[in-house]
Amino acid sequence: MLLKVIIYAYTQKVYSGRQIEKLLTENFYFMWLSGSQTPDFRTINRFRSDRMKDIIY
Repeated sequence: MLLKVIIYAYTQKVYSGRQIEKLLTENFYFMWLSGSQTPDFRTINRFRSDRMKDIIY
């Protein structure tokens, strides 16, 4: 779910974890992609950093 949200956010030129968290509660498209789940910005950033570690190694 987070991967879909992050990819969609990047296509909308939104890169901030806090801004993505805000959009998950305000924007219909983000709510639909997340299944109305609202992860914290820390969770979003941790997910991104974990994926970057996987890509690097």
